[in-house]
Amino acid sequence: MGWSNFVFLLGLLLALGSGGAQPLRIAEVKADRATVGRYQRLELTIRLTKTYDNPFDPAQIAVEGHFSGPSGREVTVPAFYCVPYRNVHPEGSTFTNPGRERWEQEGEPCFKVRFAPTEVGTHRGYVTARDADGEARSPDFTFACLPSDNPGFLRVSRNNPRYFVFDDGKPFLPIGMCIAWARREAEGDTYDHYFARLVENGGNAVRVWMCHWAWLEWTRGEQGSLRGYEGVGRYNQMVAANFDNLLELARRHGLYLMLCFNNACWEFGRPDGKHGAYDSWGGNPYNAANGGPCATPGEFWTNPEARALYKRKLRYIVARWSYSPNVLAWELWNETGQENEATVAWHQEMAAYLRQTDPNRHLVTTSSWVSTPQALRRTFAALDFCQLHYAPPAAIAEMRRVFPTKPLLIGEGTADGEGVGFHNSLWVAVMMGAAGAPLTWHAGRQCPVELHDRYGHYRALAEFLRGENLAAGAYEPFVVGAAVASTGSSAASARSRYRPVLIKPLFFPWLRKAPQSEFPVPPDGRVDARRLGCKLYGSNPDRAPYRNPPTFLVNYPMDGEFVVVAGEMAGLAILEVFVDDQLAVRHEFSGKGRRHVPAEERQVVASVPAGPHRIRVHNAGHDWIQVSYYLLTNYRDAQRYPEVTVYGLRSPRRVLLWVHHSANEPEVLALGQRPEEVRSATVTLTGLREGDYLVEWWDSYAGKRQRTERVTCQDGRITLSLPPVQTDYAGKVKAVERVGEPAVSENG
Repeated sequence: MGWSNFVFLLGLLLALGSGGAQPLRIAEVKADRATVGRYQRLELTIRLTKTYDNPFDPAQIAVEGHFSGPSGREVTVPAFYCVPYRNVHPEGSTFTNPGRERWEQEGEPCFKVRFAPTEVGTHRGYVTARDADGEARSPDFTFACLPSDNPGFLRVSRNNPRYFVFDDGKPFLPIGMCIAWARREAEGDTYDHYFARLVENGGNAVRVWMCHWAWLEWTRGEQGSLRGYEGVGRYNQMVAANFDNLLELARRHGLYLMLCFNNACWEFGRPDGKHGAYDSWGGNPYNAANGGPCATPGEFWTNPEARALYKRKLRYIVARWSYSPNVLAWELWNETGQENEATVAWHQEMAAYLRQTDPNRHLVTTSSWVSTPQALRRTFAALDFCQLHYAPPAAIAEMRRVFPTKPLLIGEGTADGEGVGFHNSLWVAVMMGAAGAPLTWHAGRQCPVELHDRYGHYRALAEFLRGENLAAGAYEPFVVGAAVASTGSSAASARSRYRPVLIKPLFFPWLRKAPQSEFPVPPDGRVDARRLGCKLYGSNPDRAPYRNPPTFLVNYPMDGEFVVVAGEMAGLAILEVFVDDQLAVRHEFSGKGRRHVPAEERQVVASVPAGPHRIRVHNAGHDWIQVSYYLLTNYRDAQRYPEVTVYGLRSPRRVLLWVHHSANEPEVLALGQRPEEVRSATVTLTGLREGDYLVEWWDSYAGKRQRTERVTCQDGRITLSLPPVQTDYAGKVKAVERVGEPAVSENG
């Protein structure tokens, strides 16, 4: 404990009798400690002599703390109005479910200032309060800041701006989950449980929603903490107390949280069309029907009053939680979709306001459901780092190309039932130059990571990366195919020789015509799908202008199949596949409205004879069909083009590798196609300095080094003989020190 409190009591000069309006005075400033560690929290409790109709509105009453350290730099921190609540749930656990939470008010309302000093030494401070009648100021006070082992706030690395570092220069590579909520709908469905499991297995980052039944502002509901809502511009104090607890829980576990403020694909209208529901536009406090300023959702982005109210909310968030180094970033929106002039201007304005208001300059980002940089190109240009959700390798590469000097974080990652896509996603994102592993989508105890206890995959990656400082070195991502190899059987049959090809569409924008319609599929199966639309639009007048059915130019070495796998659709949906302009298969999907495709209908299969063909895919229905991927069986010659792809990060004297069997993908496995072991494959690494290198091969599932070997780099090239691969493994190539040469640092 060891902390002593100090109190400034300014005699309540209100013993002035009953005449006239009360003057504004600061009656008390009380600190929770007299000394504080660097980057740790000092909290001031402030009581005023006046009350206000809306104490959350800084236009009525603005309270601020002012601090200066040994360097003389002055910092101003906004105060927040606080009605203290404590968690009285019998378990004492932290979760977000207004029907199960239990809160009890403890103490009187007050204002608070939270400040984390960044300098060691004596600090001075004072508090001001300002209303329409004037301003009051407290006496100055002092406190001591002591050294601590806290690394500070997260920043973008100056040495390699694709990565994050702390204030003290230590690297931070996020590994973790998107735990948008924890509802306590089953035993252990709490942040306490999930945080503990994640940290036990090397995790360090979590994305959390401050929305979707955990809104800070909303309209009044009927149960639990929902009764604490009072509409726009007033902030639910039970919800706020819950986020106090959540950040404290993260601090104790050493986790860093990306706090997402709003959910665009729900708060402005639900995907199921129930826009008038309480958890959508029907309950949105910005809705004019609820006393807000906006007649329609679209007005939110442009209405001056709405923008001012949102800034007020941001000020409250900064005041209450910006003290915390455990805030990885502020995320303005979850999945806004395709940007437009209004949304770009809004994000630019709000990001600038946060930078102006937040004394600790936390990183700012946002997200889209469209997994291409074009969706938020101008928006991301105004933010600190980019974000994708469920991003395939090609989308990561494209984002890296468009934004070469910004970190990229995959804010939502897959958690498929078999775990293959989940495992692959962790490794491929890091090896393609993302700032960290995808934050796996976690929807309670039914999440496959929970059901099948797959937390160990995080530990394997964390162990492999232990001691690596990507932020300090000149690491560049690369992807290369392995050279000629042999398969598991020396006399492979034609069917085992010719392997499947997977093609994932990468043009996602909504109501945009795909820019390309013809796609040659070469013998190695590598197709640039960035201009291949994921939506097949139908004949409705508001859909037909965006039609551009894809045609694949193929040459099957033997009889095979062309498989279209649909994921979602709307309205009447009829998928047709034509082979050389002849209808090969026609399938009308069941159901009505917008819906996910039942498992038994996902695959539409057309038989294709050997030889060259034109295969066209068409939606003969009215609305749209979303294609998850296309698969061509018996196509890629595995003897000429081994099913091995090597992803890596290269610096002049150090290389990290992930060696992946391209058939070890959930989409391929779902069709009964199993990977065949590839032997005797080789890969050539270029751009390295001359000399001897140590090669380590790692088990990517156990996170353990399997074996080592020594190789020599000549003419800047090293050719590695790859161990047999049937799923995947990892590797490190490290320069060996020579006598008289400086040691090779972990950053390469």
